[in-house]
Amino acid sequence: MQFSPKKLGDGFKHLIDWMMGGRFGQEIRVSLQTHQQQRSELQSNADAESALRSLLYTKVTNGLAREMSCSRKAQFDTEVGSFLVKHKGNLRTSQAMTDLAALVQRYSVFKITQGNANEWVQKVFGGYPTLRTFTEDQHRLRKNGEKGLLGDKGTDHYLRDLGFFDRAPVDRHERRFLIRTGIFHAFTTKGRQDPLEYDCLHDALTTFSLFCLQGKKVAAIDLGSAPGLVDLFVWFYCAEDKYNVCGKTPKCVECRLNDACLYGLANIQSAIARAQTMQEYGLADADVNRLLHEIESSRRLPTERIDWAKIRHWANEDPDGLVLNLKQFGMERSAVRAFLKKAGLTPRQIDGYYP
Repeated sequence: MQFSPKKLGDGFKHLIDWMMGGRFGQEIRVSLQTHQQQRSELQSNADAESALRSLLYTKVTNGLAREMSCSRKAQFDTEVGSFLVKHKGNLRTSQAMTDLAALVQRYSVFKITQGNANEWVQKVFGGYPTLRTFTEDQHRLRKNGEKGLLGDKGTDHYLRDLGFFDRAPVDRHERRFLIRTGIFHAFTTKGRQDPLEYDCLHDALTTFSLFCLQGKKVAAIDLGSAPGLVDLFVWFYCAEDKYNVCGKTPKCVECRLNDACLYGLANIQSAIARAQTMQEYGLADADVNRLLHEIESSRRLPTERIDWAKIRHWANEDPDGLVLNLKQFGMERSAVRAFLKKAGLTPRQIDGYYP
């Protein structure tokens, strides 16, 4: 079995259709319509209220690093509404900017000083004549690989929510998906090959969209040039309170990309290699199950049920393979160390695997 980027792309197209017809399909449509509507509002009103609310919420949640509780969010929305009534759309008076800075400091999920809040408000509302010009400049900065005033992910999230679908807010859900599926490995660009770097992952998603999803449309939007919309589908597929298929613990059996995903193919190859290894060392399936599934780290090892002669032979011939199998099948560190000691490895050898 070989990894095929084209097969993965075709599978993702079918996955989109499945998601749109699934239990969160309507929620995805509403999100997309909201993003498009906010873009339209900003085009017709340079200081659109929806843009202000999105900007402030992104700022106080630090790019949605930590969202507010429902009650706190309701209070926040009420205060933003009161601010708009009080200042009647004039956001750039001295009093308006003072009130905005106080609001940002009061609702920030992470501690922020009044001085830093004042400085940020001054950069946005003192440095730009309208929110439209601010948004367009943030878009220019991010396209050029520069940081925006909301950080990398925060600025991309703000832009995507305002309908700039060429920007994708890559968070932990997308990071897992891009690396597991092989999108990062297949579509990373030269000089952008660090999976821990935000912009490297963003580039991989953008390239994947361009090469594999061109021509696939959702609400008349071509996904080939809309990685931000592709990101929305990835997030819904991975998020714990949405489809939750490729989440913290991947549900590969349920995944519709299992036969195309690099992680899924690697698991298949691992199972084949494991079976071959077991045959080489004369271990039957029953032995393997006892070895890898019935040993609990909180209990004493059931040593009387294991053929230690075979295990010691395995440890002597291929200690790396033995350790890898123990790790792959969920044994915790303390249990593995105890097992390896019983298998005949020296303390120095064991420390080499688990220092």
